[in-house]
Amino acid sequence: MTGKQRVIRMLTGREADRVPRYDSFWEDTLISFREDGLDDMVPQKNRVISFDDTQRMIGNPMNDWLGFDIDMLYLDNSMRWPVSVDSEDHENMLITDRCGYQVRKIKHKSRTLELLWHAAPDRDAWQKVKGRFVLDPKDASRIDSTSFFLRHGDDISWDDASVLYKSFRMRENFILLNGYGPFEAVWRYHGYDQSLMDTALDPALMTEMFAAVTDLTIEVLSYALDQGIRPDGYWMIEDLGSTRSTLMSPESYRQLIWPFHKKLGDFLHDNNMYFFIHSCGYVESLIPSFIDAGIDVIQPLQANTGMDVTHLKKEYGNRITFWGNIDERMLSGGADSIEKEIRRKIPQAMEGGGYIYHSDHSIPPTVSLKDYLFLIKMLDAWGTC
Repeated sequence: MTGKQRVIRMLTGREADRVPRYDSFWEDTLISFREDGLDDMVPQKNRVISFDDTQRMIGNPMNDWLGFDIDMLYLDNSMRWPVSVDSEDHENMLITDRCGYQVRKIKHKSRTLELLWHAAPDRDAWQKVKGRFVLDPKDASRIDSTSFFLRHGDDISWDDASVLYKSFRMRENFILLNGYGPFEAVWRYHGYDQSLMDTALDPALMTEMFAAVTDLTIEVLSYALDQGIRPDGYWMIEDLGSTRSTLMSPESYRQLIWPFHKKLGDFLHDNNMYFFIHSCGYVESLIPSFIDAGIDVIQPLQANTGMDVTHLKKEYGNRITFWGNIDERMLSGGADSIEKEIRRKIPQAMEGGGYIYHSDHSIPPTVSLKDYLFLIKMLDAWGTC
C-alpha cells in the first residue's frame, strides 16, 4: 500500500495496512540525531534535481527510512516584504521576513522567537501594505519543497515548481501543501498582542486583513492548479489555543475567522483537496466549527492541554480525522513510557480509520535517536492491522 493510499483510507473512515505516519522535529533534535549517528544509518538514495542556480532534493532520506507517508510542499501567502539578514553573530541572527516582521532567532535551535518589528501594526500602516497581497505570475514561485519561513534567497520559478511537483508525485506519497491561515499570517505583520486586541476592538480591520490573506491563498492555489500542481491536501497553520483555553471565545472565532476557513474549505473541496489544520493548544471547543468549515484533519492535539485522542475519537467518530496527540513528555521518558503511550492510544485511534500518527507538537531534543527508533518499532507493533 502506498503512502497516499494509507492516508486517504484514514481520511475516508477506512483502515489501512498500518497507521500512516509523519512527524516534525526541532532543529536541535536533528542535530542531536546526527551526532548519534543518524547519517550513517540512513541510505542517501534520494534524487536531487537541479535548476538554474539552485537544487532541490526529491523526498527526504530520513523520512523515507522512517516510513513516513506524507511529502510536504510549502505555499507562500505572504506580502513578500523584502527579506534581509540584518545582523548575524556566532549565536543569533536578526532577520526581516517576507511576512512583514523582524525577528531575532537563535541559530540551529527551535525556540520561541523574539519579534522586534511588524510592518502593519495599525490601520494607517495596513493601508500602505495591503496592495502587496496579490499574485504576480512573473515573480518567483509561491510553491516550493523548502519552507519559506525566514528564508532569504534560493527561489525557483513557477516552471521549476511544476517540474518539482511532478517529481514528488512519482513517489506515491500523500502530498500536503503547508501554508499560514488567516490569523497566523495576520499576526506576523500586525503583531500578536495587537491582533488579539483588535479581534475585540477593531473587528472590521481584522476582517479586512483576514480576507486579504485568504483571497491570496486561493489565488495561489488556483494558479498552481493551472500549472498542473495538484496537491492532495492543504495544511493550514493556524494556532488558536493556549495550554488552558482558546485564544478567543468560540463565538468570536465563529464570527471573525470561521467565514474565511469556510471559504478556503469550500475551494479545496471543490478542487478535490483535503483540508488540514494545525492548531496548538487546547482547541477542543472549536472542533464542531472546524468540521462545519470543512476541515478534514486536526493536528497536533497537544496532550499537555488535556486533549486526548481516545476521548475525541469517541466524541466525533470519523467526522474529522485526528493527527497526533502522542505526548512528547512520554516520548522523553524512555522505552517503557513510549510503549505505554503508543499502546494506550494508537489501537483505539486508528480503529475504523480517522487517525494519522504524529507527536503532539514536534519531537524535542529530550528524545534520543535510540528512543525515537524504539517509537517507530512500537508503531509497527501497535499500529498494524
